[in-house]
Amino acid sequence: MLDKCKKAGSAVIDVLALVLLGLVFAANLIWTCHVSYDDAEIVSYSVSPLYLVFVPVALLCVYLYAQIAARADTRKLFRIFSAAYVIAGAYLIFNTEAFIRADASSVWTAAGTFLKGFFPDLKSDGYLSMFPFQLGMVSYDMLLRLFSDNVKILYAVNLLEVLVINRLCFRITESLFGDETVSRIVVLLAFAFVPQLLFILFGYGLIPGFCCFMAALYFCIRVYKNAAAKDVLLLILFSVLASLLKPNFKIGVIAMAIVLLLKPGENRKAYLRLLITAALVLLCSFASFHLVKLSYSAVSGADIGGGTPIDVYIAMGTDLDNNVRAPGWYDGYTFSAYPDAGYDTQAAAQSAREKIKANLAESAADPARAANFYWRKMISTWCEPMFQSAWSGPIGDGLAAKPLLQSLYTGGSAEKLIGLFSKANVVIILAASLCFVLTQRRKYPFARVLYLYFTGGFLFHLLSETKSQYVYMYIFALLPMAAYELGVWIKLLRGRLKRAMPRKEEAAQQELLEKHPEKNA
Repeated sequence: MLDKCKKAGSAVIDVLALVLLGLVFAANLIWTCHVSYDDAEIVSYSVSPLYLVFVPVALLCVYLYAQIAARADTRKLFRIFSAAYVIAGAYLIFNTEAFIRADASSVWTAAGTFLKGFFPDLKSDGYLSMFPFQLGMVSYDMLLRLFSDNVKILYAVNLLEVLVINRLCFRITESLFGDETVSRIVVLLAFAFVPQLLFILFGYGLIPGFCCFMAALYFCIRVYKNAAAKDVLLLILFSVLASLLKPNFKIGVIAMAIVLLLKPGENRKAYLRLLITAALVLLCSFASFHLVKLSYSAVSGADIGGGTPIDVYIAMGTDLDNNVRAPGWYDGYTFSAYPDAGYDTQAAAQSAREKIKANLAESAADPARAANFYWRKMISTWCEPMFQSAWSGPIGDGLAAKPLLQSLYTGGSAEKLIGLFSKANVVIILAASLCFVLTQRRKYPFARVLYLYFTGGFLFHLLSETKSQYVYMYIFALLPMAAYELGVWIKLLRGRLKRAMPRKEEAAQQELLEKHPEKNA
């Protein structure tokens, strides 16, 4: 009975992933979105096939790289790419002004005041009273501010964390497949994912949270293969840290727990260990936030409530009239709902639920309008090839010292060129991942966590508040699958070339004999 449930659950995950990966792939083939480089953050839509020029070029580069690096040590390749990233990252950091805005600025400022023993943001109308889930990121910023009050420390640590993310991506791929060719390819794909490099100038929880999630994912593979106590503890630790730094990583935590529970062929004792591990991962990841709140309450003397409930974000994300930036994007409702409810979480949640019901009723009454809304919401989220990585950095006059960076951070030719390359890269990743799920899902059951994470992210942002900035990590997490499938394609191409070579040599010899028949005598 349990095995049948596992098979049914796995089948549902596989089918859903195929549908959603196919949908995002098809949308990216046709549509490209662009976000205005200002605080208005207006999304525009276009149909441009220009990126298709970059697709064969990118594939050829992967093939040539695989050929040239066939005998190279993968770790040495990683060090070479890392050195290049350090140079590129330093160029970005030292040639732009320290710049932080919006939520990231509020968190950074709160960290500074907390270190001085003042807690104004925990008052009933304070920023952290409204959004207490940011306390994990405040703690992170406080730790960094012990070393420097210069915002650029966030950038420098982000750069180090990006290198760790890429390293973990390599180790995850190595653990999953044990194929050197695939490992070499994933190193290239990880370092070619330019938006992640540009995100180092985004001083927020995205990069540190994703770094912790990738570490959790690596240890989850180790637990899946052999549930050693040390690996279980590290899985729990990094799952907790990822959830505290950015609550959206709980989607990944849930995905890991589900895949552990779906592991086939386990005896009762081994399965019980996996069940306990999954339960502990979920419990600790969700309970840790409440412990952080209690800690800050004890230190500050403030009564920290629930703040703005998740219902508010879903109400904003499902409002058919919310087209300020793009469908379902931020429109100010998350900043007004909690104060309008008298800073009462339950009242704000009740009001948001009523709004959600009204939104769903409106969608049911006008399905064509609802379909258009959610289609444009999906496109605006998943078809912006830069994932707002440059937009999240120092946009504005006088913030970039070099012409190249000025062009990048104003939406100029540099941004457009990188966007075309990134678009081709995303299309290749999605196509390869789709092929992997179609052909390899039974051979590598743990890889299911990668596309289940993608599926969870897709469904969450389809309903909740969204923006392209929120989803880059779901695409990046597909890289191990994409690398494997690209490795398959390369091996097929090599095989065909080898079979073609003898025929060419035979034809050349025959031609030579026809020209010089005396040699045949």
